[in-house]
Amino acid sequence: MLTTTDHGAFRMQVGPPFHFEEWPQTKGWLRFAEYSAYVRQITLPNMSDFDDVFEDMSRTRPAECSVIFPNLRVLRMDASFDKVNPYIVEPPLVDCAFFMVSSVRELRFAISSNDTMLTVMHRSVRHFFDSISQRMMNIRTFSMTIVQFNGFSPTFKELLVQTLACLKSLEHVYLPLRIIIGKVITSLSSLPQLQEIHSIYRGLSWESSSQSIASEFKPVLKDDESFTSLKTFSCCGCPSVINKYLLSNPMFPGMQISGIQIQVLTQRYRNGKLEPLHELMKAIAENCPNIEEFSVSESKRSDTSRDMVFSFSAIRPIFKCRYLTSLTIRFRSVLTWTAVDFMEFAASLPSARTLMLHFSHPLPGLLLAV
Repeated sequence: MLTTTDHGAFRMQVGPPFHFEEWPQTKGWLRFAEYSAYVRQITLPNMSDFDDVFEDMSRTRPAECSVIFPNLRVLRMDASFDKVNPYIVEPPLVDCAFFMVSSVRELRFAISSNDTMLTVMHRSVRHFFDSISQRMMNIRTFSMTIVQFNGFSPTFKELLVQTLACLKSLEHVYLPLRIIIGKVITSLSSLPQLQEIHSIYRGLSWESSSQSIASEFKPVLKDDESFTSLKTFSCCGCPSVINKYLLSNPMFPGMQISGIQIQVLTQRYRNGKLEPLHELMKAIAENCPNIEEFSVSESKRSDTSRDMVFSFSAIRPIFKCRYLTSLTIRFRSVLTWTAVDFMEFAASLPSARTLMLHFSHPLPGLLLAV
């Protein structure tokens, strides 16, 4: 993390875990300051490896070195709980303050699900997000990964919503699909330069987390200034709700959307509708006709014995999107397509370069051609 010499700068014991061989002195800090302005990128794969280093830096840093890396552009870090010791009382997020400066343009971090589930946030978690909104206002790329995801508390969601609303320069956002709902979408819609909302892909979300998504989706797009620059969008929910609150919403800029990724909730959470694709395909074709990439998947189900029957008529509406170059459908379904259907499918998407269909199995006796 730090470049060291034998002439008054720092010596660090090779780790992990890392620590200084002796406490940094003022002379070493001032010498390091001559070079730290050239640091553009910092990656911390496991922040707990640097606990002793951060503590010594806090104790010894002189006032004239208040900003250690004034020209830092990229900050990547894993601030989740220690992989070896999962019983750490509080995560090391407070130590990130050394690197949280206004020059940063790209922030990518991982936190523990233990942080996101708490009703009362750890002091360091709240301090971390407050520092993002107060000290890193020029971020262009924001990426948050949740390690060992179990869910989000309302307190954490509010903290994330407040933080995102302050980052007016954001262009690219990467979040777990299960939190791209409700107030988070509303918060993102107000960012004038936001171009892409991507999902952090760590496998499909499980059915057990779907209930809160179904009840909390409902974003509010307040005026015609919502998503003024958006091109790529991701979310998770029930097709009818996504259509009502987003795709068919006159405030949603469907004409400028070129990429969509949607994860559909299981039948239990979509008002009993067995086949959700026709409604979704129709809504996209009518409201996002210029779409180039479309991906749809279903939340994982604990009960794999009841497969959806996926008829060819369900996909026909998307054929109106003549600019579609990539179509991905991941469902545990029975595929009832004939060879004729596949021929029509191929002929109806003239611009397609990537077609991916992932199903469980076809009905016995059907003739299939890919």
